[in-house]
Amino acid sequence: MTTINYIWLGERSLGALELFNIYTWKLVGCDVAIYAFHWTNGRAHDARSLGLAPDDDVAVHDMHALVADDDSVQDENDPRRYCPEMREVLSSWYNRVWSAGLDGDEDKRRDQIFNMVDLTKSYIGATRLGIVLDFKVGPSPHFKAYEDAFSKKFISYTRGSLMVGGSGGAPENQCIGTMQAENTIRCDYAKLFSAKFKLGVEDFKKGFNQKKYDLFTTYHARSFTQLKKAALNVTLSGPDGTPISAMYSVDEIDDEKSRGPFRVFKRAGDQTNQSGGVKTTPSEVKALARQVLDHETVDYEGAYLGKLSQAWAAMPG
Repeated sequence: MTTINYIWLGERSLGALELFNIYTWKLVGCDVAIYAFHWTNGRAHDARSLGLAPDDDVAVHDMHALVADDDSVQDENDPRRYCPEMREVLSSWYNRVWSAGLDGDEDKRRDQIFNMVDLTKSYIGATRLGIVLDFKVGPSPHFKAYEDAFSKKFISYTRGSLMVGGSGGAPENQCIGTMQAENTIRCDYAKLFSAKFKLGVEDFKKGFNQKKYDLFTTYHARSFTQLKKAALNVTLSGPDGTPISAMYSVDEIDDEKSRGPFRVFKRAGDQTNQSGGVKTTPSEVKALARQVLDHETVDYEGAYLGKLSQAWAAMPG
């Protein structure tokens, strides 16, 4: 069984698309965990504050408490042992938000949020069992074909061609992690990412309201590539590691085509860290979700199917 790990920062509850993808993952038999940080000092999200019901069976973890607890880990076979600098910076940023709030300037506020989100992705991907995904990502019809590979490889994917420092083909941090039961690959990724990250710790702490997240995306791409045979780029390779074929095609928005085990509810060229590109509209997201409901859930039944329909109905557009 695959575990899907999502990241959620802020005060509000989950939106309709987030719930839709959670229920889709649950419908296909996955565990789902959310790693959350609340802007308000001393508060922590739980299932209820995120808009989830107790019977949704979604684990919610508080990032502020988690990074503090992880500091005590000394086992050399535990990847948390190799990420103290990542925790130092995250803790610094969390405490700054609790003491001073987010910056009032829209651009600086965005940079602060994306800095925290992107660093948290690599931290959770390095230290927790499962696959970290952006909330805009759900399963494709080919997900089951890849599940066995998830337990043997550290996975990521290529999305579009706008990744900073790359030109298509570079793995991005929308997808990070492995279902390997042992910590071997996670330790390797943690060491590789931390070796790059630790060189800029003081700059990261001081530069919270500056655009640092492009660096974290680049660190991830380089670390993933350095894993070599232990890495699997699931939009470029089939489950067996050979070049991916058209049999793994995935329909996305406005006849865009992707390949692999995931479906992204956003245009490939619509990337937040880049200007330009056609922006995704709410009606396009809702239409794609309708397609999933109509054509990819016919073999399923139960409470999650009803919840899925309710989430779709709540989508704007």
